[in-house]
Amino acid sequence: MSAASSPQHFNARGVWTEGWYALVRSEEVRRGHVIQRDRLGFRLAIFRGQDGEVRVLDGRCPHMGASLGEGCVLENAVRCPFHHWTFAGDGSCASVPYRERPPEGARTRGFVVEERYGLVFVYFGDEPSFALPELPAGRSVSRFRKGLVPSHPHVMVPTAVDRWHWQCVHGIEVEDMSEPVIVGPFEIRNQLRGALTRSPTTWPQRILRVLGHRDFDWTWTAYGSNMFVASLRRPFVMDFLIAYLPLEEAASEAETVFAFPKRSLLARWSGVAWVGDLWRKLLLGLLFYDDIKIVRSMRFWPRLTKEDSMVGRWIAHVRRMPVGPQPASHALDEGRASEAPAAPSSPSG
Repeated sequence: MSAASSPQHFNARGVWTEGWYALVRSEEVRRGHVIQRDRLGFRLAIFRGQDGEVRVLDGRCPHMGASLGEGCVLENAVRCPFHHWTFAGDGSCASVPYRERPPEGARTRGFVVEERYGLVFVYFGDEPSFALPELPAGRSVSRFRKGLVPSHPHVMVPTAVDRWHWQCVHGIEVEDMSEPVIVGPFEIRNQLRGALTRSPTTWPQRILRVLGHRDFDWTWTAYGSNMFVASLRRPFVMDFLIAYLPLEEAASEAETVFAFPKRSLLARWSGVAWVGDLWRKLLLGLLFYDDIKIVRSMRFWPRLTKEDSMVGRWIAHVRRMPVGPQPASHALDEGRASEAPAAPSSPSG
């Protein structure tokens, strides 16, 4: 694990827990090209080598701090634009054009990367402490458009375990809700069954009721503090993953991936399957529409009562997670006098 946990990092701006984050979409990183993103406190260099693999580095060159994202890709490494030092995907310096060997200890941080569902996921930490969650095999997988959510992920994720939130905001009267089960340091899950109220108060609730989508039954699992997977059995069968990438401005980018049961060849060929899956995406969007309106002006300041015990368990769960890495000093091998630059002489006179 990268760092010790801290009771102060829940919903804290500029502090993010260890875990998997959906950094960019696959199509944003072309073969043989590098891009840069300021995310998770780092300026990141994201590049796709000639072998087709995506790599992610701390994008500040450890030599003089130039941005590797302004450089270029050579085979499966990225070259700094300033002095042409070249870095491999693990962060080690592969070559310096004017030296026989790179300086000892010359390296930047390399991150573990997985590319799945058309997204580039980076593990914010040293070595992964848990696997990237998978959607069921044999499903038709598609993404929703990337969305901007005006909230920290720590506040968005726990809405699924907040029984009274479902009733007050979404009009779903909960018939049965399991206590959150903590599977491990980075995983927590629960199950919900309920029905839409007979007296809907918002237009999303009215639409869902008119369409006959009244019963709800799903299992929900959070991975880390910013990602969850839900498996629905009612009002329709589908699975989806939502991954939040926190931004500096107390907001998040949300990537949503859907997994629908595969339809017949005729349904796919005629477009019926596509229309049906799009409709289900829109219905799910209706379910979360009221949440977005609320968190836009919300300042999460919990004063929990006994009815909020599930939310309290979520907060405690996140506070036990280790905080992710912080950008390191970029002075190269500071302890070695042989590599240290000579101090400029004072002008005489």
